[in-house]
This record gives sequence, C-alpha cells and structure tokens, in this order.
Amino acid sequence: MSVRSRLFQATCIATLFACAPGDRPPPEGQPQAAARIDALFLGGTAYDGSGGEPFAADIAVRDGRIVFVGDAAATGTQAADTFDIAGHWIAPGFIDMHSHAELDE
Repeated sequence: MSVRSRLFQATCIATLFACAPGDRPPPEGQPQAAARIDALFLGGTAYDGSGGEPFAADIAVRDGRIVFVGDAAATGTQAADTFDIAGHWIAPGFIDMHSHAELDE
C-alpha cells in the first residue's frame, strides 16, 4: 500500500471520529475503563499536527471525540470496538479534508 493511500486512510478514520459532536472526557484521575469508549485504535503511528516526530499510540474515541491518547493496556482502557492499526498512520482530528486539489490516479 502506498504512503499516500495509508495517509488518506488514517486521515479519513481520524476525521470521521473527530468531527461528530460529543461530551467531555472523564474527570482527572478517573480511569478510562470506567468511561464508555466507542472505538479504540491500537498501535498506530500517530501524527499530532505539532510538527514533532510521530509516536506509537493507542487512541480512544467516545461520542465522536478523542478522549484518550496513550498506552491503553497500561491504563486498562477498553472499548466496544477495537481496531488493530499497527503498521498504519493515524492523524487524530487535525487534518481538514476539504480540498480543491485533484489527485492523479
């Protein structure tokens, strides 16, 4: 799979989950497992939009909002749907998909 295709896939997934309205994450100190998590993306290479180096991370989504970025196993974070995205890129919530560019196929 090409780099362009992988980036497009990760962008679509992250944008889909980041654009829907949702509520707030659980209070400070409350374990993520105690909160209802809709989707958990495990083992992806995360690009956070800061310009820094990408990093390995698990990303949890609840009601269309990113509520956790980190090591899900270490915190006991679980979800209704879990996706193994090891070997794939994920760019949670910072890419604007609107474009007038035309891709050469």
